[in-house]
Amino acid sequence: MIKILYVNTLNLGVAYWRIENYAEQMVRMKASATVNVEYFEDILPLHVSWPSMCVGYGEISDKIQRKLRSAFKFFDIIIFQRFHSLAAIALIEEFKREFPKVKTVAEIDDSLGEVSPSSPYTWTDQHRWSAEHLYRSDAVICSTDYLAKSIRPVLTSGTPLHVGEKPLHIAPNCINRGTWKVDKKKLSHDGIRIGYVGGGAHDDDLRISYRALLPLLDNNIHVKFIIRYGGYRPSFLKKHPQIDFKSVNWNMTEYPQQLYDMDLDLALAPLCDSEFNRCKSNLKWIEWSSLDVPLLASDVEPYRKTKGGIWLVDNSIESWRNAFTEFISDNDLGIGGGLKSHLETKSQPNKSKMKLSKQCITYYSLHTETRKLLYFLKSLL
Repeated sequence: MIKILYVNTLNLGVAYWRIENYAEQMVRMKASATVNVEYFEDILPLHVSWPSMCVGYGEISDKIQRKLRSAFKFFDIIIFQRFHSLAAIALIEEFKREFPKVKTVAEIDDSLGEVSPSSPYTWTDQHRWSAEHLYRSDAVICSTDYLAKSIRPVLTSGTPLHVGEKPLHIAPNCINRGTWKVDKKKLSHDGIRIGYVGGGAHDDDLRISYRALLPLLDNNIHVKFIIRYGGYRPSFLKKHPQIDFKSVNWNMTEYPQQLYDMDLDLALAPLCDSEFNRCKSNLKWIEWSSLDVPLLASDVEPYRKTKGGIWLVDNSIESWRNAFTEFISDNDLGIGGGLKSHLETKSQPNKSKMKLSKQCITYYSLHTETRKLLYFLKSLL
């Protein structure tokens, strides 16, 4: 019986997709594994990251260290989300020397050294320590092929003690049908509802679709642009009677229902073609397709490799405006937004015959991906 521990270091949204979903699936599968998740919530508030408090903070640090030592005594594999702290790296190195049979695995789902173009932050020592964390781990789990390629140079050592590449496994984000709960109450609305949901510091991404759609609103008064944003209202976003903007801070227990209640005809995923964004996953497609809402997205990583039906356009204003014009026109004619041709790809021509929600759980199966992950983890021992 393999004993696995996940240790959270990031926000609860990331923990939901990268830790909770896989850990819960392992439990449901009754696999030959004992699985636990540690948040240190009995020592620190959930919004305080334990790696920044694990050394030099008196009794708090002592409690953290005692808990970690107990973990190394019991578990075979400990999976840590990325560190931003040199102190945490040094501490884990001490435990690894004390318990050499325990394998430590780094979990990463974001660019190692880049930040969002809209973010006020730049490269810092925190990114450096994240790279060091990956390098010192026995293996790495990440979310996409592109991210795997981007971090490979960090995992390749040319020292006499270690030549070659560390084991790396790609575990994509998948819907957990046990926790992704939606009351699919009947909703109805007049007109066309086009919507965007995004976190803060994505102003440049939102600007792409906003600039394309804004001129069309005046001539199509039945169209509404619904925006739910995890940050302040961007300065470029003008007040408009057909734009419904709200800053939100949804937690994961309410998040899927909030998406459903937006009652969209078309969801948007505009994305600037930056290294930071290329390292992201196609999470917006996963979320919206689970609700059978079609997605219009930028034709960049990570959306261009989506396995399910998706409508892709390049990032020119003209291309986005043409897509909006077509969607509005076809909906006015009652022919379903002209999505059939856009959601059907050459590689899998029968995709559009399957509902998006079915595509979501078929092409991104949490059960299947968890089995692959367990096989990978067992291979480390």
